[in-house]
Amino acid sequence: MTLEPTVLIIDDSATSCHIMEGILQKEGCRVKVARDGREGAQMVLREVPHCVVLDVVLPGMSGYEVCRYLRSQVAVLHDLPIIMVSTKNTPIDKTWALRQGATHYLAKPFDEREFIKLVKESIASYIPPTSADKTGQPRVGPSSVRQAQEQASRERLQVSGKIPTYRPAPTDASAHKPQTPSRQDYALHLYKLVPVRNQGGDFMWEHSPHFLSTINPQARLLYSVIDGKQDIETLCRTTQMSPEDVMRALRSLLVQHRVRLLEPGGHAANNVNLGPKERR
Repeated sequence: MTLEPTVLIIDDSATSCHIMEGILQKEGCRVKVARDGREGAQMVLREVPHCVVLDVVLPGMSGYEVCRYLRSQVAVLHDLPIIMVSTKNTPIDKTWALRQGATHYLAKPFDEREFIKLVKESIASYIPPTSADKTGQPRVGPSSVRQAQEQASRERLQVSGKIPTYRPAPTDASAHKPQTPSRQDYALHLYKLVPVRNQGGDFMWEHSPHFLSTINPQARLLYSVIDGKQDIETLCRTTQMSPEDVMRALRSLLVQHRVRLLEPGGHAANNVNLGPKERR
């Protein structure tokens, strides 16, 4: 059995794969490559790697879909290090990737030292299953290894904020001090807002020359699927647009007063910041 850690690269760019493969091999890693999302997801179950480097834009299944699929599988994959890579580098894209289950997010082009440092840290923190069975499903080893892995998984997830950590209700006056939400908490809150069409937004307006000349195609697509029930997170999946593109399209529609945003409970969402305005 080889002692080299296995890293699976899932990326449809031959150039990116060649560069990352060379970097990892110099560090003594055993590298596997998949050029398709579906193929990559199956290779994870078959190869049982120590780390996955996953591109966002892939044929077959997007990186987001692959990430969600892997996290929905057997428990040992809940802690598999997944480094998502993308050419986009906005806080919303990073937050969205982490929400899908990615362990880390790295923007392309990245520094070689930063990349290998992240891979090494990910491998060092992961206790992999010992092998795969005949069906391709990962099989854990002794119970002591499994317990150590599950405990490490819980601790890291709690530190990273991916699952809630129980905190007893405060009993002193400090409980009444307002808590300032973090940037990540605020971004996650945005995804739960529900866009609603304003009165007057109809088929004629949607296809009018004024609308076509002042709004971009992504905003038109988004407007066409807004039904007052889907939150922003659901609209990302419905339209297959990135979170950044959805936010940009929403800003365009809000500027033209064609939509408004509601909180999950149905109240108007006030003072919402969807990011920087577009430059014209």
